Parts: sequence; C-alpha cells; structure tokens
Amino acid sequence: MNPGLVAQLLNVPGRTLHRWTEFYADFLLSDATPPKGQPRVFSEHDVRVMKYVSDQRSAGQPHNSIKRALHSASNNHWEALPALPADWQCDDHNLTVPASLVERLKEQQIIQEALIEEQRQLLQMAGAALKLSHEQRAASEQRARFHFSRHRLVLALLTVWIIVYWVVVLSILLT
Repeated sequence: MNPGLVAQLLNVPGRTLHRWTEFYADFLLSDATPPKGQPRVFSEHDVRVMKYVSDQRSAGQPHNSIKRALHSASNNHWEALPALPADWQCDDHNLTVPASLVERLKEQQIIQEALIEEQRQLLQMAGAALKLSHEQRAASEQRARFHFSRHRLVLALLTVWIIVYWVVVLSILLT
C-alpha cells in the first residue's frame, strides 16, 4: 500500500507518517523503509504498526514509550498490534479501503485539480496585468515625451518672442 493511502487511513499528514517510518523503522518490513530513490510500500504488518503508533500518539503516549511497547510486542509475535478495521482488507500488495475514503480521496483530487486550474488562471491574469502595465508605462512615457517636446517648442517660441521684443525695443530706443 502506498504511503499516501496509509496517511489518509490513519488521518495523519504524509510528513508525519514519513517521520514515523524513520523513527519506528526497526519494527517495519524493509519495503516500508526502502533505500533512497526506492518506492515506499506498506504491508499489512506495517499498516498495523503505524495504526498502533497513531492510536498511541492520539492517546498522548511519547515516542520512547511506544518504541518500548513495540519491542515488547515483537517479542510476543506482534499479538499486541491492533487488527485492521473490518472494512480495511489487506493482502501483501493491496488494501481494500472503505468506499467513503475512496470518495473522500476523489473529492480531494477534484478540489486539488480545481485549485491547480485556479492557480493557472491567476498566473495568466498576472501575466496579462504585467503586460498591460508595461504597455501602459510605455504609453505614459510616450505621452511624457510628447508633452516635453511640446513644452520645448513653446519655450523656443517664447525665447524667439522675447528676442524680437528686445530687438523692437532697442530699435525704438536707438532711433
């Protein structure tokens, strides 16, 4: 069984399950603690161990106490491990889970896909807004250049008028 499904069944985050498999590795089969790069697969035994850990953590038991109890259980052929719920049927490769969990997983997948679509649309909108912002900035800069050129022209005309004025004034005074 894959770790995501085990985490769902135990109602714990995947990261928590991963930490537990590292901490309780001595009590799990090798497929539950594979070398780096190999897929993690839980057997029925591993699921029972993780269920026991989950139950004990929910009851407030510290990790060292749980480890001692698991060590004791291993000496007694794992009789202390809880049986899997009746609607969890497990063989070495597969686990049959309640239909309600399957439905919940499907709903979560639909929600996740909708969120991904929303994020994609938001990214497109942000890209369009950025493009529009660049276009608006370019248009604003173009308007500013136009107004600057216009003001330079007005300033040049005023300068010419002032020069003409003083030429006329001086010519009147000199005559």
